[in-house]
Order: sequence, then structure tokens, then C-alpha cells
Amino acid sequence: MTTNKPPAWVPIRERLPELNQPVVIININRFENVGGDWERHIQDVGYLSSWGDGARRYWSIRHASATTVESYTHWLPLPAAPVADEEGQ
Repeated sequence: MTTNKPPAWVPIRERLPELNQPVVIININRFENVGGDWERHIQDVGYLSSWGDGARRYWSIRHASATTVESYTHWLPLPAAPVADEEGQ
């Protein structure tokens, strides 16, 4: 019997994902208000990018300009995308 262990959050200070690898990123030190009295950690989906000589890295996030790597504290790899069935679903 195999057990599927869920992936663990990786601290950014320990290791960064490969360039262009889609990941979930989170800042456990900052919160955003999402209505009423409910708040959640700042989180996004994006990928690590670089410019220049490759040493200058940033998060590429949809609908956002380049975001500094230090803006988040942890990342988590996304699972593989689903494969369409015969009906295209």
C-alpha cells in the first residue's frame, strides 16, 4: 500500500523553485482582509523569473508587475495539470 504524502511548503530562505516552475507562494507574516472579520495569508500562484544575468530574480504573477522574491516566505509546487478525457473534459 502506498501513501500519497502531500507536498510540503518550502521556505524561500532555504531554496527557490526552478525558473518558470508554476508554484503557490505565500507570505505567512502578512494578511489580507477578504471580507468582514476574516483574513488570510497573502497568497498567489506564479513562477520564478529572472532578468539580466539571471541573478536578479522575481515572482511573475498574473495581473501583477514583477514582485520581489522577498515578498513571500514559502512556496509549494503545483500538481501536474489534468489530462482531458475523450470528450475534452
